[in-house]
Amino acid sequence: MIKQFLRIFLPEKINDYFILPLKRAGIVIEKDGISAVVFSAWQKKVSMTAIVKENFPSGLETYEEKVQATLFALTNRIGVCDTTITTLSSSHVLFKEMNFPFLSEEKIRLTLNYEIEALLPFPIHEANVNFIITNQNQTPPQSSIMATAIKSNKVKECVELFQKSPIKLSSVNLDVISLYGLYAYKEEGNEKEESVVLLDVHEESTRLLIIHNNHLRYIRVIQSGSLSVSSLVKEIRFTLVSFMDNTLLTTTISKAILFQSCPELEEGLKKEEQLECSLFNPQEILEKADIKLPETKNAFQIPVLALAAAFPFSSTADFSINNKVINQEEESLINMQFISAIILTFATIFILAGNAIVQTRKLSQELEKSQTEILDTLKKGFPHLKSKSLRDALDITGREVKKEESIWSSFSSQTRQSYLHYLYEMSTKIDRESLGLTLKKMIINQNSIALDGKVQSYEALEQLEQQLADTHLFAHIPDLQKMEFSVTLPLDEKGGPS
Repeated sequence: MIKQFLRIFLPEKINDYFILPLKRAGIVIEKDGISAVVFSAWQKKVSMTAIVKENFPSGLETYEEKVQATLFALTNRIGVCDTTITTLSSSHVLFKEMNFPFLSEEKIRLTLNYEIEALLPFPIHEANVNFIITNQNQTPPQSSIMATAIKSNKVKECVELFQKSPIKLSSVNLDVISLYGLYAYKEEGNEKEESVVLLDVHEESTRLLIIHNNHLRYIRVIQSGSLSVSSLVKEIRFTLVSFMDNTLLTTTISKAILFQSCPELEEGLKKEEQLECSLFNPQEILEKADIKLPETKNAFQIPVLALAAAFPFSSTADFSINNKVINQEEESLINMQFISAIILTFATIFILAGNAIVQTRKLSQELEKSQTEILDTLKKGFPHLKSKSLRDALDITGREVKKEESIWSSFSSQTRQSYLHYLYEMSTKIDRESLGLTLKKMIINQNSIALDGKVQSYEALEQLEQQLADTHLFAHIPDLQKMEFSVTLPLDEKGGPS
């Protein structure tokens, strides 16, 4: 459940790193049964967990019934998979190599329908169209693609075979596109310039792909197979000659790779066409991808087409010809992402709001408790305090403290002499009678003494200045000009005689 939810927001993989555990199956419906290859992947580790061939049961009349019954039996053997890919026969598919003067895949997708519509034998609205990029040049910008088109009802028939089974189909690939992707992975990094023909041979039909310099150039389905090898050799010769003439290639096609063993065809191609023939070896793919086989299997027991459909590192792994269904699923996924995002947003807001309410309530309780403790402490220090409000209690006790401080500061100071000392010095050094001194007001502060009064004469005024200096209490004595004076005398830092 959690993994499915995470898949709504996370991609399956980034480059070759699988973000979430993935079980990926390639299922191919064949003439006599169904083949399947299953990979399990997580992080950078990939393993092949199942290679299965389930034959059609006897006793059932219709093809659809046989397929349904076999898919149910197959599910019991491979279990539930996260991604399931099947392949569709290329017999009814139109393939066309096309070139575009830009590199953007999105631009190609927007213009492809207009370019291919004239080539279709059926209306474009009845077609499923897609493409793979086979080659790109940066200067000048150019993309070569292999376009594919098939009637939508053919894809619908394939999808409907899976709808009544427990297997949820993820996408429908094309057999030749899957095989090309497998071959391209094998040749990745090989810069050797050569032309190769790939042959997927069945009893009554053959899929032919021409690869030039590791780029897919041509696809054809030949209606001859292993049951009529001589006819098949002639068709292959005709196809190769026509391709060389139409493309004006100077490189000779001298190599053929077969996906299924057909000794008679190999002999005919070597003898009549001088083609070097070899059998495609899946073991080379698995070794390059560092994937181990199940212990009881060998590489040539692997159904190649099912392997190509399931292989997670192929350049065509994400190709799908049922793109109309895929687009609907993408829209559904976007809707699920939007709805999930809304739900997660509201859930986050609800959780944050709930947490804020809880924390606020805790802080309020702590504040009330602290205020009660402070008030109780104040009442112990000030027994006469009757207020129940902490603010009022602090105002009252603050005034009390200031009052006590002013009283004590009048009699004691760490940095200056007491106010009584100032009064003593001034009363002993200043002769009020001889000066005729009348003081209207005297204010003693921590840093100064203010005098407001008068003397009887200017001579007495000079004597007052001298007597004030003799007290050694002041930093300096201002020059008094009038017999009636108002002066502020700054106290000396020493505060008196040493």
